[in-house]
Amino acid sequence: MAKTSGDEAGTWLPTRQFRLVKLSSMAGSTVESYDFAVFGSIAALAFSKVFFPSLGPVAGSVASLAIFSSAFLARMVGGVFFGQFGDRLGRRRVLIATLILMGIGTLGVAFLPGAAAIGIMAPVLLLLLRLVQGFSLGGEYAGSILLVVENTAPSKRPAVVAWPLLGGTLGFVVASLVLLVVSLAMSEEAFLAWGWRISLLFGAVLILIGLFIRSRIEETKDFARFVRGEQPFRSPLRAVTRSHFAEIGMGVAMFTTPFAFNYIAASYLIAYARQQLHLEPTTVLIADTCSGVVYVLSVLLGVWVSMRVGVTRALLVFGAAEAVIALTLFPLVDLAPPFTYALGVALALSCSAFAAVPAWIIMIHAFPVGLRYTGSALTYNTAAVAGGAVTPLIAVWLHTAVGSEAIGLYLLLLVCLGTGLGWRLAGRATTA
Repeated sequence: MAKTSGDEAGTWLPTRQFRLVKLSSMAGSTVESYDFAVFGSIAALAFSKVFFPSLGPVAGSVASLAIFSSAFLARMVGGVFFGQFGDRLGRRRVLIATLILMGIGTLGVAFLPGAAAIGIMAPVLLLLLRLVQGFSLGGEYAGSILLVVENTAPSKRPAVVAWPLLGGTLGFVVASLVLLVVSLAMSEEAFLAWGWRISLLFGAVLILIGLFIRSRIEETKDFARFVRGEQPFRSPLRAVTRSHFAEIGMGVAMFTTPFAFNYIAASYLIAYARQQLHLEPTTVLIADTCSGVVYVLSVLLGVWVSMRVGVTRALLVFGAAEAVIALTLFPLVDLAPPFTYALGVALALSCSAFAAVPAWIIMIHAFPVGLRYTGSALTYNTAAVAGGAVTPLIAVWLHTAVGSEAIGLYLLLLVCLGTGLGWRLAGRATTA
């Protein structure tokens, strides 16, 4: 009899197949994280000069961040679109389609001429391709989580969630390393002219690897069991918004906080380091790469605490830690760069990592299997807009109008709302 990876009948795969599932979920989240980290970094370092040269450094940076943030709106639409197909046709088919579409958008940006060559069409096409990327990513991450969770017994699910989360870490670290190597290997002029495109081409290679792995997996055990016993919903979106609207709202609040910390670290602080702290690009990339180690440790901490005390208590513990970091982040970053800048980025990323473990388990169990993809994708990608797209823009406004300390207060507000409503959502979850 084939050795299995668990001990609850009917919920586990043979060990070899389960390893492939873990690799597949990790590959998808790696590609997503790599794409967003690379695009966010390039937007801060190069896009203002390549696509918005006539706007000047400040307005060009704002326009570049706006292009970067536009993907979050497309993610929400894509999450609803792919989520419904995932709940009707299965997780596997959707996860293959999202990677293919993501590869089209990434390669398109890699080969897109700048404003010097095609004028106003350059930023217009950049926006369209970014929307394609965002649309495909809308169904990717929630599906990657479901891929491992729905093949695992409920008591062990906090541990397996680490695989797609660590894939997110790997994507961030690889993106920083690729950008660092490229920037060290050429002059700033060469990087602006064509060097930034190398990182996007490397991302396309990662997508091909992910497609190869994903084509070899089977449908998840939970969904296969569901379709054997029940008829899938004709409109999962209508069903989930009618019967689980409160759960969606609480989940959005819960996930807005880790998104906010993530994109403060991965996007806003990069531009802040260049414009306010006057750090060199290589210094910023080295700091971002090293902070990936802290991210990995934070994911493992999230797993350990969740397994020891339960996901609800873990959410409260990590909420308290996030509150402290929110208030100390910018005073620390402003203190004595570059060391404190690197420490600040690491702490912000840790907030997006350790709390994500209990948050995902709580949210997954807030929806029944037949609505789980749609509910999770809609919740997660709406939070991506509220926390990831809006937060960097609010941070720019708060810093200009009040000062960097106001950004910390804004993060604290998100922490309080997210932790409180996440705790209430855990009370509604079926098995969390």
